[in-house]
Amino acid sequence: QVSKILELMKARGLKPNLATFNCAINACAKKGDVGAAERLLQEMEQMGLEPDVATFNSLLESCAKSAQPDVQQVSKILESMKARGLKPGR
Repeated sequence: QVSKILELMKARGLKPNLATFNCAINACAKKGDVGAAERLLQEMEQMGLEPDVATFNSLLESCAKSAQPDVQQVSKILESMKARGLKPGR
C-alpha cells in the first residue's frame, strides 16, 4: 500500500522527501514489515536522501514488531547508525 502511494506521488510529479519516506517506513514498522522498510530505505538513499534518527528508529521498530525478529538485522541497523554518528532515540 505504501509503495503504491509513493508511486502515485512520483507519477504526479511530486518528489518524496525525507519526511515522506520516514512516514512510509514508520507505516511498515508498525506492521513489522522489515523487508518493505528496508526497500524504502534503499529507495530513499538512491534518491540522495540521508536517513536520520527517525528513519533508523522506525527500522528498529520494524524489527521489534516482526513475526521473526532478527538480532543480526538489529545489529546491522545499529552499526549503520553509528557509522553516521547517530544514536537511537535521539
